Amino acid sequence: MSNCAEEHQEHLLIDGYNLIKADPVLRQHEESSLLAARRALERSLRRYVRRTGVSVSVFYDGTRDIQPAQDASSERVYIRFARAPETADDLIKRFVQGRHGARYLRVITSDREIRRFARQHKIASTTAPQFAQELEEAPRRSQSTVPAPPPELDPELTLAPEEVDAWEQLFRNRRHGAGGGV
Repeated sequence: MSNCAEEHQEHLLIDGYNLIKADPVLRQHEESSLLAARRALERSLRRYVRRTGVSVSVFYDGTRDIQPAQDASSERVYIRFARAPETADDLIKRFVQGRHGARYLRVITSDREIRRFARQHKIASTTAPQFAQELEEAPRRSQSTVPAPPPELDPELTLAPEEVDAWEQLFRNRRHGAGGGV
């Protein structure tokens, strides 16, 4: 995501196997093989990308013998396999940590630890079942840029407007030497 224009477009970080297990249609493919389930997910994501204009990175746990589907990575759909001892969760966390506060990112997983980690880094998240529904119902994008959904807000971390004003005033005063300044 080195291009500035791309940084304003939503980018999804998807816990691949977590989403496969959450979606009944994808789960049916998993019964025949993980490769079939991954290919079905990746086809579905390519359709979603074409309809919405977002980009996605899908993270899978892997071993040396698991190879990505040959046509897996395509425009705006990036496939990443973790190599043991690293896990897909580790890759997602590293990606999130390196982009603290990025409003264009959204993590897709039902893993509570990863969702908590994303929230700590001010990154929005959506559960796998919620996204599975979104995947099927995604509207066609208009000619204009598709806005990113608002991040999930943790009620414990949300400030009222007057609290924000008070903090801004405090920092403004400190910057200008008032109140025992920094």
